[in-house]
Amino acid sequence: MWSALSDDTELRQEKAEMSSDYFAKAVQLSPNNARLWNEWGLLYLNNFGDYQRAYECLLRSLELDPYYDWTYALLGEYYARSSGQISEIEEKNQAIENAIFHYKEAKTLAGENSVKANYALAIAQLGININQYSLAIEYLKEAISLNPSNPDLWKFEQTLSQLYLQGGDKQNALFHAYKALEVVPEDNQDRIQEYIQQILTMP
Repeated sequence: MWSALSDDTELRQEKAEMSSDYFAKAVQLSPNNARLWNEWGLLYLNNFGDYQRAYECLLRSLELDPYYDWTYALLGEYYARSSGQISEIEEKNQAIENAIFHYKEAKTLAGENSVKANYALAIAQLGININQYSLAIEYLKEAISLNPSNPDLWKFEQTLSQLYLQGGDKQNALFHAYKALEVVPEDNQDRIQEYIQQILTMP
């Protein structure tokens, strides 16, 4: 955590390497702890940008516990980030499909609805990134139904509205815009009302 929070590049690298050394010792002492392997993999992914070592740690975690939702979610994150490093379209799309698959597995295995909702949101975002709006709409709706008390609910409703609007479905776009207005905090009400007016003036 210290390495992630530091603004000093040299200090950040020093602390990240120290952290990795501690993880190496930790997995020797507790080699079957899937969470440790996940955390080590996340360190490689976030602090070193070492995708190969991150992948190896996550695969080891998966071998130890094939029913741990967080491992699948981290693999989803790994593939999603990897896709940004790939220029070949077919290979990039395959990485994104792998990311979606692993987030779906994570959602299936997760116990709490709030966690399931987070994984559904990740799938929805990937759908938006690759212009698969029907996929994004499906999982955004699921995220809302799984965690209707999320303080960002109004943002999700507005995003749903925008997705429908991009597909030419003005009726559903308006429906979700009004849903956003029902739950939006007072300081953002004008923003949503203006958005609704924009939709109403469209042909």
